[in-house]
Amino acid sequence: MDRSWTLITLSVVDSTNTFLKEFARLHPEKDKVIVRAAFQSEGRGKGSSKWISEKGGFYFSVLDRNISITHLSLYSLWIIYIASLVMKSYDIPVKIKKPNDLYLNGKKLAGALVESSIQGEKLEWSIAGLGININNTFPEKYMFTSLLDYKKSTYNIDEIYGKLLELWIEKRTEWMEQKADYFQKEIEGIYLI
Repeated sequence: MDRSWTLITLSVVDSTNTFLKEFARLHPEKDKVIVRAAFQSEGRGKGSSKWISEKGGFYFSVLDRNISITHLSLYSLWIIYIASLVMKSYDIPVKIKKPNDLYLNGKKLAGALVESSIQGEKLEWSIAGLGININNTFPEKYMFTSLLDYKKSTYNIDEIYGKLLELWIEKRTEWMEQKADYFQKEIEGIYLI
């Protein structure tokens, strides 16, 4: 693994994105940080939506001060693309719903949230969060699902984290060297209609 990344693992946090916003403020010298939590007490989704973040899910955020501004507009979709590659490695037939969700059997499996601070024409920081429902369950009234609901068996969250981390770092370098939308050709067949 690329040793330039700082990895932080937490058992409980209000929100991995909120944690990294404060971390970015306190540690301006750190440009690539990944934080993972087992539980978020105040997980967030797009806009004012709340992300239900019970134990058994996967909650992950990345602080990156080196994303090009031209890539920011597609960052949420790129994150979901990376998550879809990990799910496909487990033969999970996911679909991407633009701009930032992953669906399984018509229900939401994962969501991404990107927040950035730009000063003038310079990116100060970008934080990309990802939540995946893995071994958690939801009442029928919610339009969410999990891998546990789908396969009726539990998954190793650490293994999924390892695959996601490896792909994230590998594909991020590739993405930064390409045009911002290069990966869209690869995902055209898995869009949710």
